[in-house]
Amino acid sequence: MDNCSADTWRFHHSAIAYGRDEGSADIGIPARMVGCGLAPTVKIPPMLKRAFDFAVALVLIVLLSPVIAATAIAIARRMGFPVLFRQLRPGLYGRPFEVLKFRTMAETLGADDRLLPDEARLTPLGVFLRRYSLDELPQLFNVLKGDMSLVGPR
Repeated sequence: MDNCSADTWRFHHSAIAYGRDEGSADIGIPARMVGCGLAPTVKIPPMLKRAFDFAVALVLIVLLSPVIAATAIAIARRMGFPVLFRQLRPGLYGRPFEVLKFRTMAETLGADDRLLPDEARLTPLGVFLRRYSLDELPQLFNVLKGDMSLVGPR
């Protein structure tokens, strides 16, 4: 069976998604949504992958610390506090963890005291941060902590 006819993609140790069957998991993304022609899966020992993730995340945090600090200051000045957005996501074996992102939306309420739709709350700074994926820089701390793994660019 070729990869394009599979209902879901199968990922191994080098992916964020881990499963219960020796380091692989069906993540349920239809093949037609992600395309075909992925490189062959290479099994990497989990400890080696974790050491790589930790080292790369640490180096990136140090190198990008001026950008991280400038982004945090810009958010604090334009949108106030908190600077970070936290969201529970499923992690290894389905255990939840808090993913960190820079905040890109205002906490604007409508007349009925409910949050406005996302499109109405997205700030101009938030649009910029999302365009250049700067809102995702705090996820390097999740990688450092071991909640996430580095997978690569989109």
